[in-house]
Amino acid sequence: TVYRGIQQLVKAFNPQDQITFKEVVLLEFPKEGVYSIGFITTKLPQELAPKNDQPYVSVFVPTTPMPTSGFFVIVPKSKVTPTDLTHQEALALII
Repeated sequence: TVYRGIQQLVKAFNPQDQITFKEVVLLEFPKEGVYSIGFITTKLPQELAPKNDQPYVSVFVPTTPMPTSGFFVIVPKSKVTPTDLTHQEALALII
């Protein structure tokens, strides 16, 4: 079970894989004033956006100590802060 979870995580960060995390970001989650590290997975198609007045992104927020589990949230792009962290650095902080 652990091997399968780690294998899925490694595949998610593999540049050749179709499902990759695009960018490491900070976002207020799980509540205002509390920040979490997340990974943008995709830009949300406009027809799925809660409001059409701004772009939304899908963000995966991993949990500690098992970053293979986590939360999937949809937030306005303006609510995420890009970071200079690499995927590996972000995972090291989370674990």
